[in-house]
Amino acid sequence: MQTPIPSPRGAVARKSISGICALQMPVCAYYREIGEPIWERFQGKRDGTLWYYRELVKEFRRRKTTRLTKELERVVTELETTLAEGERSTRPRTSRRRK
Repeated sequence: MQTPIPSPRGAVARKSISGICALQMPVCAYYREIGEPIWERFQGKRDGTLWYYRELVKEFRRRKTTRLTKELERVVTELETTLAEGERSTRPRTSRRRK
């Protein structure tokens, strides 16, 4: 089980959201460029990092939904979508020929 994240408040929360949003846009671009090896740069690797960002969204929304909270959710969702698209494009395609 993952450790719960601390609950930032006020200016700390705004700074956290702004920083995360600013960092995630390049992550999407780098993922499209280099793929899965990007996760070696993150302590939580892929699954831990995605969990952390999604938990931040939940915590911020629980406290109060603001414009920044919505932007954070949009950015995290975009990252998840980008990853899902990458998974689909890297899966081997199977040929289904009729005999």
